[in-house]
Amino acid sequence: MLSGLLVAQGPAVTAAYEAEGLKLARQGEQEGWLTLTLER
Repeated sequence: MLSGLLVAQGPAVTAAYEAEGLKLARQGEQEGWLTLTLER
């Protein structure tokens, strides 16, 4: 789980982790902040 990201950072961060073999399982947004849950 990654949190404390700005919404604008989401696509780049997701792509970087997907390149390492992880998949985005869930994404949450609140007041411009983003939480990403990734899994193998």
